[in-house]
Amino acid sequence: MKQVCVVTSVHKPSDNRICRQLITLRNNGFKVNYVAPEGDFSVEGIEFLPVPKAATRLKRYLFTRRLAIRKALDTDSDIYHFHDPELLVLGARAKKMGKRVIYDIHEDYSKLILKKEWIPKFFRKIVALSVEKKEKRLLKTFDGAIVVTEGLLEKFSGLTRTVILPNYPRRSEIPSERARMFLDGPVRFVYAGLISKSRHIPELIDAFRLLSEEREDVKLTLAGPIETKDISNKIEEAKTIKGFRYLGKLSSKEADNLVFESDVGVILYGFEDGAFDCSPHKFFQYLLFGLPFIATKNPYWQQMTKDHSCCIYIDDPSDITSLKDAMRKMLDSSTRKYMSLQSTELGKQYSWESVEETLQDLYTWILRKSDS
Repeated sequence: MKQVCVVTSVHKPSDNRICRQLITLRNNGFKVNYVAPEGDFSVEGIEFLPVPKAATRLKRYLFTRRLAIRKALDTDSDIYHFHDPELLVLGARAKKMGKRVIYDIHEDYSKLILKKEWIPKFFRKIVALSVEKKEKRLLKTFDGAIVVTEGLLEKFSGLTRTVILPNYPRRSEIPSERARMFLDGPVRFVYAGLISKSRHIPELIDAFRLLSEEREDVKLTLAGPIETKDISNKIEEAKTIKGFRYLGKLSSKEADNLVFESDVGVILYGFEDGAFDCSPHKFFQYLLFGLPFIATKNPYWQQMTKDHSCCIYIDDPSDITSLKDAMRKMLDSSTRKYMSLQSTELGKQYSWESVEETLQDLYTWILRKSDS
C-alpha cells in the first residue's frame, strides 16, 4: 500500500478543502498520514499527526513549521502533498530523499503578501517577489501542483504537471434535505469566515447598520476568527445594532449549519488581495446550499454564474450605500426564492464529486512516472 503524507502548518485540521482530499485519497486505497496543527479532526481511516498550534505567526514559522516538517519526513511516505508556501522547504527535502512531491496552491500568495498589514509595507514587495521566485524554482523539481483557478494555472504553466481543483464542496456536506423557507419574517444575512478588512467586514457592518435603521425585518450574523484589534473593536460596537450578532469561532459543522439556516450569503473579497485568483469555499457553499448571495464583482465568479441569476454583484465592496441597496433588494421574498432556485440549479455543477477524479488522475500519473 502506497503512503501519502498531507501536510499543513497554517490551516486548521478540519479545513474543508484538505479534508475532501484526504477522504478521496483514503477511498482510493492510500495509507494517509496527516500532519496539521492541533484541533478538531474526525475523518476516519486517516493517521492524524498533530503539531502544537502556535500563538503567533513568528512562533508558527519558527517552531510549528519545523516540527511539522520533521513529523512529515518521519512518516517516510511515498508522496508528500503540502498546502502552504512556508512548507516549500519540506518539498525540497523530500525530493532529495527521492520522494514524490505535490504543492497545493490555494491562492496567489505573492499578491496576498502585498496586502499583509503585519509585514512592514516597505518590505512586502521584496517578500512577495522572493516567494514567487522560490515557488517557480522549486516547482520545476516537484512532481505535480494543484491550483484553484485558470489564472494560477497560467501563472505556473510549464513548470510541472499542474491541474485545477477548485474548492467545490461535497454534496454530502448539505446538513439536511429540506426546502428553504421564504417567509416574510426577518431576513438572515450571514458571513462565516475570516473577519478582516480584506473581506470588507467593517463596510458590511456599516451597511447593515443603515439598513436596520430603515427596516426591522433584518438580521446579520458573523462568525469566524477576528484578524486585528481594530476589527475586534468594530465587532464590539456593532453589538448595539438590533439584529446583529457575532458567534465567534465555529467548527466546520457549526459553520455549515449556520450558513444553511440563513437566507442570504455575503462574500466581499477586495480586488486588491488576489481575489481574482482564488476559489473560496463559501462561494460554492452558497450554491450547494441554495443560498442567494451578495458578492464583489469578479470576472472569474461572474463567468461561473453568467447563466444563473443567483447573486447580486457590487462594483465596489467599500461603497456602503451600494452594499446597503443590494441587501435591501434581497428583502423581497420573491427575489430570494428565484435566486435560491437558480443557486440550487448551478450548485449541482460545482460539487467535489464532479472533480475529485482530477486528484485521482494526478496521483496515478505520478506513481506511474515513479515506477517507470
